Amino acid sequence: MNDSQPYRHTQRAPLCLLLYVLAAVFLVLGLVLKSEPPIPWLFPPIGLLMFVLAASFHHLTVEDQIDHLSISFGPLPLFRRTIRYDDIVSAEIGRTTILDGWGNSHELSWWMGLESVGPRLRCPASEERHAEDRHRRC
Repeated sequence: MNDSQPYRHTQRAPLCLLLYVLAAVFLVLGLVLKSEPPIPWLFPPIGLLMFVLAASFHHLTVEDQIDHLSISFGPLPLFRRTIRYDDIVSAEIGRTTILDGWGNSHELSWWMGLESVGPRLRCPASEERHAEDRHRRC
């Protein structure tokens, strides 16, 4: 990678396929089982919600935006965050857990505790007075 190309990394998430299947199951059951009282009005909205969640978690993209780091799930951009580089106090090397990589990889290597980087962020101004507590992380 040279200086003219900013950092950009995308991880695909096969977990969205399971959410699409669940959405289809809820929608079909809502249409087929019309005689059961709660199912016609409960299952279709749940199916639509699952469809929106599936469309939100196809991939995770981390991208350098000159003055901040952009983190977004997509292609439906409901869940995203930006971290200003000025707000990063330090970075720590850690190990991944099952929950860290759940759904964001095509392989099971995240089960093995791979190395990861976790930024330590500056506390917001409203929480600076609590910064003396060493167990509290902002």
